[in-house]
Amino acid sequence: MAYSQDILTRIYNVHWGGTFVVGTDLGRIYIGPGGDAASFTRVDNDIFQRGTIVGMSVGIVSGKAVVVAIGNLGGDFKGPNSGCQIVASSDGKNWSIVFLDANVPVPDKPISFHFTFPIGIVWDGTTFHASSRYRENVFVGQAPSGDNIYRLEDEGEQMYSSADGLSWAKEVKHGGWQNIADIAEIASALNAYCVKPQNSNNIPDGLQGYNEGSGTMAKPTSLAKFMAANGAVYEPYPPDGQVTFIPGSPQTVDFGCFAVADGWIAVGEKIATRSAPDEPFATIFEFPDFDHATCVVGLDARL
Repeated sequence: MAYSQDILTRIYNVHWGGTFVVGTDLGRIYIGPGGDAASFTRVDNDIFQRGTIVGMSVGIVSGKAVVVAIGNLGGDFKGPNSGCQIVASSDGKNWSIVFLDANVPVPDKPISFHFTFPIGIVWDGTTFHASSRYRENVFVGQAPSGDNIYRLEDEGEQMYSSADGLSWAKEVKHGGWQNIADIAEIASALNAYCVKPQNSNNIPDGLQGYNEGSGTMAKPTSLAKFMAANGAVYEPYPPDGQVTFIPGSPQTVDFGCFAVADGWIAVGEKIATRSAPDEPFATIFEFPDFDHATCVVGLDARL
């Protein structure tokens, strides 16, 4: 059964026949309809400049869909053309930069730098929340070789929020990581906003799927947890080719699965779909240039 692809008014909890938006490791965004013969079209216009997209989310704002993605702007490592970037779209096809926490000199310390690394993003039903890992590297002098020497003055998780997905603001910083021995075990502050069924186990948006009609959730079997320092943690890494359904039986795909959206669609080195609950996944799309998908969200005009 085919459904309208007008996604401006309704979203989420996708059932078969919806539209899917996919983010990739090389900063690309693809959109395509679900189905055995689905095709996906690249629509990002190189907005991330080959940076990595780490998360996607969708929300309803004034009765209309807003799709957002967070990733690393892959420009210069230092300077205004790099850092944690958020982009937004009302249709999944046309994207605009709405926020950039750039890697820039620390105020009054022109040789010292503020660095950001995107972590994830989530919609809690009323507000978008996102975060990045930040580092404040302060210049302390030069070595005999002439190389600059820096001191890590502060490191932690920087929170951002937006009521509409378009206007973003910096929120609280959770710092002091430079004094913690094992930062890999620090829970993300995004956990507090992971309230939807597809956020089970404190996983932000774009990584797991949920079917409201059947009450079934799906996740990449290897997706173990989500932490502040590194975002999604897969065990093993790269992830294996299996999708866990709860309730239900695990299903196999023929590639490492990084994310799942209701529909069902699994993404990683390829994109695979499942046209009915009792059918196996069928691969329908392969990415060029050794790219792979890192996140996916579904849009459905019926809801």
